[in-house]
Amino acid sequence: MNRQNWIPGFEPPYIVAMVELAEEPDTRLISNVVDVAPEAISVGMAVEVFFEDWTALSGEEDSRVWVPLFRPVKTR
Repeated sequence: MNRQNWIPGFEPPYIVAMVELAEEPDTRLISNVVDVAPEAISVGMAVEVFFEDWTALSGEEDSRVWVPLFRPVKTR
């Protein structure tokens, strides 16, 4: 969990995690885990990927940037 305000727009605390992909266990991504309280995070927690549009500038929509983020898998 990061508690330092390093980048404007990313208000702490936010969770930075190394996520191992179930489909490719040798592949790991450093990303943010969202939609969960920091105290609810645990090693081995099942997460799912979704992509968020982080296009920085208005008028640059044809140069879109999509960032992979992770959130806990909802149990049924």
